[in-house]
Amino acid sequence: MEHKTSAVSDEPVQVLFVLHNKFDLLDFAGPLEVLAQARADKKDDASRAFDCTIAGAESKILSDQGVVIDSQISFKEAHGRLNEFDVLIVVGGNSDHVLKSKSEPMPLITAFAELQKKNPTRERTLLSVCTGSLFLAELGILSGLSATTHPDYMTAFENLCSHSAVRDLQERTDVIEDARYVVNNLRFDIGDEDENPYIRRKSDAGRRPSNARKGSMSFKESNTRRESITRRAAMRLGGLRVITAGGVSAGIDAALYLVSIVVDEEVAEEVAGMLQHTWTKGVVVDGLDVPDYMITFLRPKDKQPPNFATFKVPRTFNKMDLRDYLLHAYEVATLGVRSQLRQQRPRRSKVHGRIYRPPPIKTMTVELAKPFVWPARPEDKTPWNSEREERQDAATRRQRSWQSRIQKTGKMPLRDETKAQTGRATLREQAKRLLEQGGWESATPVDPGFVQPKDDGVD
Repeated sequence: MEHKTSAVSDEPVQVLFVLHNKFDLLDFAGPLEVLAQARADKKDDASRAFDCTIAGAESKILSDQGVVIDSQISFKEAHGRLNEFDVLIVVGGNSDHVLKSKSEPMPLITAFAELQKKNPTRERTLLSVCTGSLFLAELGILSGLSATTHPDYMTAFENLCSHSAVRDLQERTDVIEDARYVVNNLRFDIGDEDENPYIRRKSDAGRRPSNARKGSMSFKESNTRRESITRRAAMRLGGLRVITAGGVSAGIDAALYLVSIVVDEEVAEEVAGMLQHTWTKGVVVDGLDVPDYMITFLRPKDKQPPNFATFKVPRTFNKMDLRDYLLHAYEVATLGVRSQLRQQRPRRSKVHGRIYRPPPIKTMTVELAKPFVWPARPEDKTPWNSEREERQDAATRRQRSWQSRIQKTGKMPLRDETKAQTGRATLREQAKRLLEQGGWESATPVDPGFVQPKDDGVD
């Protein structure tokens, strides 16, 4: 199954609920109701933004409250189809038994996290509700992240996080007590912080609303931009978004946040109003933005060996930055890097007429572990250029040629000395014919409603 690139596309976002025996019913029912009510198109009730699937050890799962829920797929089948799902939701309840036996859903959580590490090109979310975060802590998934859980289990949660950090020699978890939910590895998108609805500081509260298009476009761009994929791969867990919610109704708030980032914040507010629930927003840890620099791969000179490549880089770049970028972004290994700083020629400012020297251009030449041969320049560029672009390119070339002649000769040619464009020449001929012959009439049929009626003498 091909994964979607938009939350509002024909295919909804695939969500997998993993339910173990004696799970807490509200941990499951609250987020399920929120996701079921979310619509990709507010005007179309049939356009569900999320498609939820329930996985369990058996066909019927008994909750801690005595309610039996039918599962749609088994845990074994969920392991085989795990790549199909964008969101994995882990609920709380009966946590002591699961932790002692290391039973499901813990292996499924590990497989989902490993799946993101192996393939960071896809955006995935892991959401735990209530004591479900204890499973993540025991597995070491929360190492170096911020997280929360049910207030009654905060001490046990801190102990599990500390034990995992010591056991795996990883960073400790920043446990936040007074939060409804905590979000790590939030999505990143192009734009300033004030314009970007997903680059947030410690709390959602008081954030200025954005006029930017949210939802589908950001979901699509984050899955296709190479720079986003690169930064996501460098994040913890391959950029897996980890959301831990407190208990028990906090799962509803976390699910509303999920709706706001995947679909639209206005839709999340509508769902909250439909449920008559006041959305209490939680903590969102600082996210990473797309890098604001550009690296250009320059076409080599005629006698440059194929195992050398030259790049135009920012002046703040060092050799290790380029080696790390090539290795993690394109899996290109390098043997050595040599940098050059080329000064540009002085120029005259068009604003104040003063002579100034532009900033120098920094290039780096790397020795590749495997040679790379540039393809020949295509003679026919039709597949890449439309007719409109070709006309624009031709007009640009004419303009540059005209400016170049002026700079060389120092004279501005008169209009009679320049060759008239095809459209201008046609208009000139039509105007000349009209002056000589007269009686011009348009050959285009006129709408009868705009024809002036004849005067028949009747008032």
